Amino acid sequence: MENPKCCICNRECENEYGNNAQPIKEGRCCDDCNDRKVIPARIDSYLKSRKRNIEQNPEQRRRNQVISSGNKWAIENWNATHNEKLKI
Repeated sequence: MENPKCCICNRECENEYGNNAQPIKEGRCCDDCNDRKVIPARIDSYLKSRKRNIEQNPEQRRRNQVISSGNKWAIENWNATHNEKLKI
């Protein structure tokens, strides 16, 4: 099997699988691009999400957890009982 081409720099990957290039691009990337671009972008994204989470009050954090669960009943229940207190 031929090694994939890096979707970021277009060089051939060092191994037959490459690395997941998310969040930079869709596809596979070489070790160099993974180390220099992809991992720092992931760390930056994580730190930004942590900062947003810290800046929210506990009720906003819980609301986001309920919405991200995708549970339709839980979301409807949350909206019915909390929209008066927390304007969206």
